Amino acid sequence: MKRFFTKTGIWLLAAAATIAVVLCVVSALGSGTGLLHNALGVIASPFRAAGSAVAGWFGGIGDHFASVEDLQQENDDLRAQVADLERQLRQAQKESEENQRLRDLLELQSQRRDLKTVSARITERSVSNWASTLTLTRGTSAGVAIGDCAIDEYGNLVGVVTDAGMNWCTVTTILDTTSSIGATVFRTEQVAVAQGQLGLMSQGCLSLTYLENAEDLIAGDLVVTSGLGGYYPSGLPIGTVTELRTDTGGLTQYAVLSPKADIGALTLEQAPPRFHARLSAVGKTYVYRIWNSPVPDVFARRFRVCVPQRLDDEAMRRAAADLVGTHDFTSFCVRGKKSAVRTLTELSVRREGDALTLTFSADGFLHHMVRILTGTLLEVGLGKRPAGSMPALLAEKRRAAAGQTAPAAGLCLMEVRYP
Repeated sequence: MKRFFTKTGIWLLAAAATIAVVLCVVSALGSGTGLLHNALGVIASPFRAAGSAVAGWFGGIGDHFASVEDLQQENDDLRAQVADLERQLRQAQKESEENQRLRDLLELQSQRRDLKTVSARITERSVSNWASTLTLTRGTSAGVAIGDCAIDEYGNLVGVVTDAGMNWCTVTTILDTTSSIGATVFRTEQVAVAQGQLGLMSQGCLSLTYLENAEDLIAGDLVVTSGLGGYYPSGLPIGTVTELRTDTGGLTQYAVLSPKADIGALTLEQAPPRFHARLSAVGKTYVYRIWNSPVPDVFARRFRVCVPQRLDDEAMRRAAADLVGTHDFTSFCVRGKKSAVRTLTELSVRREGDALTLTFSADGFLHHMVRILTGTLLEVGLGKRPAGSMPALLAEKRRAAAGQTAPAAGLCLMEVRYP
C-alpha cells in the first residue's frame, strides 16, 4: 500500500508539472486575440480543469492528514484522561477499603475493650509444606512481644507471635503443625484442643481433638478460644466444624475446622483493567535460604542450599550494608539492559541456629541479580573476599569481578508491590 501511494504520488506530480508547463505555454500563446486565442482557450480548458482537480486533491490530502493528526492527539488526550480517572478510582477504592478496615477495628475495640490492638501489614509468608508463618511490619518498637496473639480486623484468631524484632514480628498461624490452642465449642461449651495437622494444612484447615463427645458436634458449629493456657484471650473465633473423622488407629474421632480468618488471603484488592503482573510492579522482595551445617536438613533440602563450612554472618552483614541504596549493579547481572541502576532498599542477613535467611527488597532486579549477590556474600562469609570490597566491586561494572551465581534452590519470590 505504501509503495502504491509512492508511485501514484510521483505520477501525479509529473502530471501536475506537465499541466503547469502546458498552461504557461497556452497563456503565452493566447496573449493575442482572434481565432487562435479562442482555439487555444478551448484546448487549454481541459488542462485547467485537470490542474484544478489535482490541486484540489492535494489540498484534500493535506486536510485529511491534518485531521488524522488532530484525531490522534485527541485520542492520546482521552487515553491520558482515562488513565488518570482509573488511577483516581483505584485510589478511592483503596481508601474506602482502608476506611472499612479501620471501622471494623474500631468496632472490634469497642466490643473487646480487654484487647489492645496494633495494626500491621503482611510482608512475608512461609512456603514450606510443614510450617505456616507470617511476617508483619510491626515489632517491639510498637509494643509487640512474643506470645501476643494475632487477629484479623473482625477479631478472628490468626496465630501467635513467636519471634519479634524492632520493626517486624513473625506470627505462627493456627494452621502450623506446632500450633495448639485451648478451644471451646460455642454451642455445647465442650472443651477441646485446636491443633495444626500436617495432612490438613495443605487444605487450609486444622483439627479439633481431645473431644469427649464428638458425636454431639454438627457441621457449622463455631469453635472459639477457651482462654486456658494463657496465650490466647477467651472468646476469639477459631473456626467452624466441617466434618468428623476417625484417626488412623480407628480409636478416636476428631473434627476438621475451617478457620474463620482467611489466612490464605488476608488482603484482597481489585486490579485495574490495564494491570500487568510484571510491568505494573514497583518493587519486589526475594529471600534466599541457606542451611549452614555439615549435617544436611533432609526435610528442607529442596528449599535451602546447604553450606557445610561455618559462615561469618556478621561479615556478610557488613558487606550487605554497602550494597543497599541506588547503584549500578552491572557486576551482578548476566544479561545487560539499557540501565543496570537499581535501588536496593533492603539486604538483611538473619541467622536462626543453623538457618540463614537473606532478604532482598528493591524497585526491580536484573537477571540473576539476587543469586549473584548471594554468591558474592557467601564468599565474604567464607573468608574468600573482604567485607569492605563491595564499593570497588560496584564501581568495576564487570560480571567476572563478582562471586559465583548461587544455586536456584534457595531462592523464593516473597512479595511483589504495586502502586
